Amino acid sequence: MPFKKSLITVNRRTHNRPISHLRWQLLALPILLLAAFGAVGCGGGSSSAKRSKALIRERAVASARLTRGVFAIAGIGRKITRVPRPERPRLRWALVSVRHTRDAGAPNLDPDLGLYFVSQTDLDGSGHEDLFADASHNVPAGAFVWQAPTWTNGMKDSYPATIHTNYQIDGGQFAGERGTIDFTADDSTGDNGKMHIVMTTRINERVVADFDIVNGVVKGREQCTLPDDTTWIEFDTPQDDGGWLTTIRFDDGSSETLDTAPDGSIVEKLYGPDGSVDASGSLNSNGLDNITFNDGSQETIDVDLGNDTSSDNSDGSGSNHRTAQSLKRRPR
Repeated sequence: MPFKKSLITVNRRTHNRPISHLRWQLLALPILLLAAFGAVGCGGGSSSAKRSKALIRERAVASARLTRGVFAIAGIGRKITRVPRPERPRLRWALVSVRHTRDAGAPNLDPDLGLYFVSQTDLDGSGHEDLFADASHNVPAGAFVWQAPTWTNGMKDSYPATIHTNYQIDGGQFAGERGTIDFTADDSTGDNGKMHIVMTTRINERVVADFDIVNGVVKGREQCTLPDDTTWIEFDTPQDDGGWLTTIRFDDGSSETLDTAPDGSIVEKLYGPDGSVDASGSLNSNGLDNITFNDGSQETIDVDLGNDTSSDNSDGSGSNHRTAQSLKRRPR
């Protein structure tokens, strides 16, 4: 019997241990292998278990902060689907610049930045908008300074025309943001064109955003980079009510959506790679984010300042959530 002979041969190599003991080992081996493969297949736990609560929190805070910030700089944080209206500051002075008109009678409160301003447009189309923290214009809070339009072939009133702007925000919710805006108008209506924004925050986060305006409807795409070189891409789609739907996909297969309402409030959801909900948040227009995690715990965080305003810090991380340094780095 060949099978029995092989057992005897093996038994000799193992110092004559009983054949029944060896048979038990041989039978147990497939069971152990199945158990090992089963553990690998199941991932050793849920998808959210692989991403710490701190990581989920920091993604929620950083994405909301950068989305709010770039929308405010673009002047499209509220009611954006019909953009060229007098209350849209950045687009307003762009239109003034290309139409060779004065900016008389304009409102002096920026609804997106939450700051007061005084603007001036010169005859060549260049100008500046000085920001203030108070209605009396006594407390400076930054400025937008734009150049005269660059016309196609250098011929005045030849489109497309591009206006370059430098900006620095020194007060309000978005203090510390700085960078450039390049607005290209395809015609004098302001209903068609492109806006390219480079924004750096006070903690050196960086956003490069591109907005396309077609018949008054805006769509956007942003690349966000954190100080630790973590990067993600956002896509912004206008909604019928005048708000935004922003979608994000992270390197580990997880994702996030931010639904920005016309009043500037945001509902966000973070999903694991398997589609399960890791956390959901509700932000008011002042940037306070009430986050509910999938374990039922809740936190309230000021996303602009990074401060945890709640008493719940049950994961024991000891983090005060001021930056997004715990996000997973991109492979180099």
